[in-house]
Amino acid sequence: MDHPLKIKELDLIELEDQLAKRIRELDFRRYGSEPNYNPALVTKLDGFSFSGSNFSVSLSGSTMTNDKHGSEPPSGADLAISADIHQGKESKRKAVLVQCKRRSLLRNSKERERLIGQIEKMERITKHPKVLVIEEYQGAIPSIQSGSTILKGSHPREFALSSWLARRFIRTFDGDTRKHVYEAAQSADLDRIWVKAEFESRDEQPFALKT
Repeated sequence: MDHPLKIKELDLIELEDQLAKRIRELDFRRYGSEPNYNPALVTKLDGFSFSGSNFSVSLSGSTMTNDKHGSEPPSGADLAISADIHQGKESKRKAVLVQCKRRSLLRNSKERERLIGQIEKMERITKHPKVLVIEEYQGAIPSIQSGSTILKGSHPREFALSSWLARRFIRTFDGDTRKHVYEAAQSADLDRIWVKAEFESRDEQPFALKT
C-alpha cells in the first residue's frame, strides 16, 4: 500500500468524531504537566480501532523511556503513535514520533530553543517528527505541527490531533512507514535500542542513539 487510502467522507467524519470524543475527555489542568498528561493521552489512543466501509485501522501508543537519571529521552520524543491499516488485501504499518509542548511554553524563547534541539534528535530517527501543542482548558483537542517545518524557520500549519490522525496519518499522507521506525515506536524504548535498518538511501548507515 504505497498510495493514499481512498476513504469515503462519511467514514472520515465518523473516524474523526470518535477520536475527538476520546481526546476531549482529557483535561490538561487535571494533570498539570506534560510528563503526567502524555501517558493519559497515550492510554486514550492505545487500542483504538475503527472499521469503515472499505478499511479498518487500529492505533497503539507508547510513551518514551527516560534514562536512569530521569532525564528526558535522548531521542527527543515524548511519545509515539503507531497504526495498523488494512484495506482489502493490502496493509500498512506506520508510526510517528511526537514531542509535546504546552502552547503557553512555546512563547518562551528558551523553551523554543529547547524544542529545536528535540526536533533535531527526532530527525535522526524519523523523517517526519511532529510537535503536539497542548491547550490548557477542558475539552480542548491538542494540535499537531510539523517539526521539519519548524526547523526550517517557517510557520507550520496546525491540525487538530483528531483531524490529523484521521485525514493525514491513517490515510498514509503523513507518518513514517519504514519497518525499523515502526518497530522502534512499538518497543517504547527508542533510546536504548540499535536503530538497524533497511535504509532507503544507500548513503544512510545504521547507527546507535547516544545515551
